[in-house]
Amino acid sequence: MAKGAQDYYQIVDITAQTIARIATRPTYGGAIGTYAAGAIANGVNQEMIGISGQGILYGGYVKIWSSVPVVDLRLYMKIDGNSVPDIAVDNINKFNISKPCGFMPILMMHDDVNHYYSYAINGGLTFETTFSYYLHNLDATTLNAGVFLAYATT
Repeated sequence: MAKGAQDYYQIVDITAQTIARIATRPTYGGAIGTYAAGAIANGVNQEMIGISGQGILYGGYVKIWSSVPVVDLRLYMKIDGNSVPDIAVDNINKFNISKPCGFMPILMMHDDVNHYYSYAINGGLTFETTFSYYLHNLDATTLNAGVFLAYATT
């Protein structure tokens, strides 16, 4: 029978290891809330809020009001200049995206009678240089929208 420590009791010298990348969590400043609203004409791809710096998104919401039902308004974000796939508000309702699911907006209210709509924006997304939230109106009419984001930057 062999004597000595088993293989799984080997001493590891971490300074001698080759590590490709060590990631540390940045320390963020205090939470900041920002809101932007306005009318968005047909065919306009509007950046509602843009944030610069390294940071984290705590969450937010989108609210929309119009004189007619809103079908083809696209919600999307850009993280560090890269577009995250968009989704039409009508599909959020049609597929009942009403639970947190990554980057997708969450259905809070869809009222085609009074033409009020609201969607929650998931938190926990981090960014290294920029974060922007966009509304792209492909409907045939102008609509009104507001976006609120809570975030922190380093």
